[in-house]
Amino acid sequence: MHPTVPFWTAAIVLLLALMIVSNSIKEKREAIQYSLTEEKPKINYKKEINPSTLYILFAIFFWFVAYQGIEALFTLFATNVYGMTDGQASLTLSFFALSFLLFAIPSGFLGAKFGKKRIIMIGIIGLIVVFLSVNLIDSMWMLRTLLFIGGLFWACININSYPFIVSTGSEEAIGTRTGLYYLVSSLAAITGPPLMGYIVDLTNYNWLFVVAASCMAVALISIICVRHTGKSEEQSVQS
Repeated sequence: MHPTVPFWTAAIVLLLALMIVSNSIKEKREAIQYSLTEEKPKINYKKEINPSTLYILFAIFFWFVAYQGIEALFTLFATNVYGMTDGQASLTLSFFALSFLLFAIPSGFLGAKFGKKRIIMIGIIGLIVVFLSVNLIDSMWMLRTLLFIGGLFWACININSYPFIVSTGSEEAIGTRTGLYYLVSSLAAITGPPLMGYIVDLTNYNWLFVVAASCMAVALISIICVRHTGKSEEQSVQS
């Protein structure tokens, strides 16, 4: 049998071994560096809500008034002026939506390359011409062709409008500008149909697209007054 090692002897040997190991191993550990989170700069609302921003918001309101008014009253216009059925009127308006979807991505690329302001202006001028031409034709297929072309111009406006207003401000104000964009567009959606419907009641349905073209003209004047071109590199230089 092996002799039993006293407990206190084993404890002393273990303690000596731990002291030797701790003194012989030198491990360098890097402490985790903690730093206080940098406080985000406060938004200068006076600087952000500048004349260019107000002009853009003004333009957004008027081109959405024109769009929402036509979308809401087009079926009545087509049935009263062109003698279409409700189904034919809905199908005719879908040509506008179809071309908008087809040209949505290309219009975004064009806005990034040539400047959102320039592409939006092309879209507004194009829609003014399309809207004023509606009363000059008497063919359902000509109307559908016009609306298909109009959808292309509407994509130039609608796709680039939100990036445009965001690009004219600082990064800290993106949320504020997003809220302003949806506030103005929602107000236009609320006021557009009853306003244009009231004008149609005072006159006749032939004035629907004339009023829409007038709203687009006001939007064009507002966009011309904006100094920013909407190019991303311009914003990086200003910041």
